[in-house]
Amino acid sequence: MSDDLPIYKLPARELMKQIGAKHGVSLDDILSARRQTDIAAARFEISARLYERGLSYPQIGRLINRDHTTVIHAVRRHYELEARFAALAAEMRHV
Repeated sequence: MSDDLPIYKLPARELMKQIGAKHGVSLDDILSARRQTDIAAARFEISARLYERGLSYPQIGRLINRDHTTVIHAVRRHYELEARFAALAAEMRHV
């Protein structure tokens, strides 16, 4: 059922599972205290996508078992990495 919904209409938990699968990590990994790069990258993206939906930093923090200041860092870091990779991809097209 939820496979047919656009990503912006998915319930938060389902979105978290899909982004986790994209990064190769489980929902349990995302909610754990682990800090591996792949898990952190999934958390960064989840935080940014939920923030784009209008959830507050404290609300997102409660969903992913993190402090709201960690969520602020995650959202900022996601956009920084996204911009860096976009610039790198553009540079590679010109090589």
